[in-house]
Amino acid sequence: MKQIQWLTLLAVCLLLIPACTRTPAVPEPGSGSGTAAATETETEPETEKPVKEKTTMNVMSFNVLGMNRETQTAKEPYKTVDATVETRGVKLNRLLAGEQIDIAGFQELTAPWRIWFREKLDSAYGFVGTPTRDTGEGGYIAYRKDKYEPVEKGVFWLYDGAPSKPAKYDESMFDRMCYWALFRVKASGEYFLFMDTHLDHTGATAKQAKVIVDQIPVISEKMKTAYGIKSLPVMLVGDMNSRPDTEAYRVLTSALRDARLYSKGDTVDGRYATSPDLRWVESEADYRQDGHVIDYLMISRQITVNNYKMVWTSTNLCPYGEFISDHNAVIVNVGI
Repeated sequence: MKQIQWLTLLAVCLLLIPACTRTPAVPEPGSGSGTAAATETETEPETEKPVKEKTTMNVMSFNVLGMNRETQTAKEPYKTVDATVETRGVKLNRLLAGEQIDIAGFQELTAPWRIWFREKLDSAYGFVGTPTRDTGEGGYIAYRKDKYEPVEKGVFWLYDGAPSKPAKYDESMFDRMCYWALFRVKASGEYFLFMDTHLDHTGATAKQAKVIVDQIPVISEKMKTAYGIKSLPVMLVGDMNSRPDTEAYRVLTSALRDARLYSKGDTVDGRYATSPDLRWVESEADYRQDGHVIDYLMISRQITVNNYKMVWTSTNLCPYGEFISDHNAVIVNVGI
């Protein structure tokens, strides 16, 4: 009898154990059970996706004047300046450092300039480019070696019949070229295409501009495919020998934007001349020439312009030493 009572008591205990140890059910939100605090559903605020910060850089276009003369006479009034590459090169290095230039396209690099670039360019910079011929004019793209890496480079002639070999239009004095390089930003891994050119000063500028416009998508698509790039910013700098009211300018701006017109910061008055010949002036007010702008930075739509300016490198007003060239340097801070 006692054995039966013990077995009955044990069975009752076994039945009670799960009930004692079971965790109370938590009511589902909005089920109507439990306290008000437990039933209220708090909506998590939507967090905005962070906007990608653009990589900024100071870009320059500069025709350095190819001649290498001991003296050059400035105009209005006449005054003699030292125009040797050796002297002007010292001032060019000061300009690069003073303006913190990241990447630049140079035009009119004759043999003395190309020797100077190889031997005396600030060691912070590397450069790519090819001269048109041993005794003629060439162009270089200089870049900060600590920031950028050229991964592809090339050149094409500004002639639609055969851009892959030296050629020129009958109206042109020289066989003009366009130098390009695909750069990788070391800090971010981003890519951008940089191009440098010098259109002819006697004729066929619109035809030459059309060759560039036609080549941009060809090169861009090739680079995008080769490196898996979704969107490739493009910059074109150069002495276009074309004012804003010319057909060559209209051709170029059919594909790219004139950075001068898209600056978010203080933009130098467009009437300032970028190529006014050699002038000895008393102040910036003496230096205005309506429409005489022929040096440009052209950009694709992905690129923003933070600031645009010119440095008076063709006058005695140049802060890096009087007279570096007969052109002014165009300097633009951009974001890609």
